[in-house]
Amino acid sequence: MKIVRFDESPTFEPRGHAGVLNHALVSTEWHDTPEVSVWWGRFADGGASDLHRHHGATQVYVVLSGTFTVDDGTDEYRLNPRDTAIIGPDDPHRIRAVGDA
Repeated sequence: MKIVRFDESPTFEPRGHAGVLNHALVSTEWHDTPEVSVWWGRFADGGASDLHRHHGATQVYVVLSGTFTVDDGTDEYRLNPRDTAIIGPDDPHRIRAVGDA
């Protein structure tokens, strides 16, 4: 069993993201969990990612507060609190905070 204290979790700004700070709660890099990673992220007003892919991994965004848009380069969707976006392995996507998130 592993216990990760939020205030002690590693923080980082993901490559290709601006105005985004992630806490690594479960991480292949820091916690030796090769099957899964879980991050808690905070977006500054207007914080966003570039269009990118996660090779071989599904990514799930769960919005806790604020409003976001997520798109695949063609279609754009609005995400509100309690909405979830499930992005399949290798699917292009980007996310952007709309207002204060």
